[in-house]
Amino acid sequence: DELIAEKNYTANVVRLTVMWSVGSFSSWLLIYLNKYMPGTIYLNYYFDGFSGLIGYPIGNALYSRYHIKVSFIVAYVTILLGALFIFLFESEMVSPYFIDNLGCPPSGYPAGSKKDQDYHLSKIVPIFTLITKIGLTILFSLTWQCSFNNGRIFPNLKRATATGICNFIARILTAFAPLVAELDKPLPIYILLCFNTIGILVSFTFPS
Repeated sequence: DELIAEKNYTANVVRLTVMWSVGSFSSWLLIYLNKYMPGTIYLNYYFDGFSGLIGYPIGNALYSRYHIKVSFIVAYVTILLGALFIFLFESEMVSPYFIDNLGCPPSGYPAGSKKDQDYHLSKIVPIFTLITKIGLTILFSLTWQCSFNNGRIFPNLKRATATGICNFIARILTAFAPLVAELDKPLPIYILLCFNTIGILVSFTFPS
């Protein structure tokens, strides 16, 4: 394992830097977006904690059973699925009124008004926000497992340096998250989608 880690050291530093950066930036971006997302800010912050309770056990189970590549791909598919639907609703490509046919009670506001639309979005978007946050929690869990517990990723003598590089670059990138969160909708979620698309592409370069 040490020989494999030494041989692929530089490539793995680049790969894990992407994983750290995408996970950290995306997580903090969603935290800063909590105050702008449909639904109450209390519910959105509650989902931050709830996603951890669900995501970390799933991440550990995935890593134990399917190892690196498949686990990362599953994490990113979950993130992209949730974020894509948030983007579609925010950009009004998909109407939220389909939930009326599923038994959603009326809002009490004039049909088609801004408040009526916000009411419907508040019933749907938090669900996809939670899915996205669960995916990001899984991603963080896998990133830490790979960085600190996998002897094929970083050799023991260089592990501290490698994780330091990953963390340093991730923190620099994450510093832009509050600025991105203040951009007009749906641009923040579009940027989140782009970053995580890069992440899933990099995931395919990991060994199985």
